[in-house]
Amino acid sequence: MPASGAPPVDAPALKPYLSIAELAQLTPWTDQAIRTMISRGVFREGQHFVYVGRRPVFKWAAIVGFIEQGPPRDRVPHRRDQMKLWDDGGKSDTKPVRSK
Repeated sequence: MPASGAPPVDAPALKPYLSIAELAQLTPWTDQAIRTMISRGVFREGQHFVYVGRRPVFKWAAIVGFIEQGPPRDRVPHRRDQMKLWDDGGKSDTKPVRSK
């Protein structure tokens, strides 16, 4: 930052609230990755984003905090873990149906 306290001339002007498309342009995540993070609870409503109508609007300051804190402390379970399809040995709990 220059001594005057003003941001550098080439710095993007950031808004406090961003759409999914705007957030995807400023971060390494795609639109779909952001939607997936919402559905898995990585981004939390009220903390990282709010809904305006049916559209999520992201709080830039919260996203910066999320990025700077590193990966989430709580592991987001894989879908198959959530559905409890696999036991500890990696084998399916269901028995295959024999074909005739």
